[in-house]
Amino acid sequence: MTIDRRKFLAGTALGAVTAVFLDKQEAKAGNVSGYKARFAMIFDQNKCVGCGA
Repeated sequence: MTIDRRKFLAGTALGAVTAVFLDKQEAKAGNVSGYKARFAMIFDQNKCVGCGA
């Protein structure tokens, strides 16, 4: 199965818009109890200079 760039980007954009819309609808409904903030950190191992920090 092959997919061209245009279809991939359109599907990705549609998914992002849908996710934002559903998140806003849930927040309006007040269904935010039990929500725990989650954090992530991304770093590029290739740019590491070995400082140990």
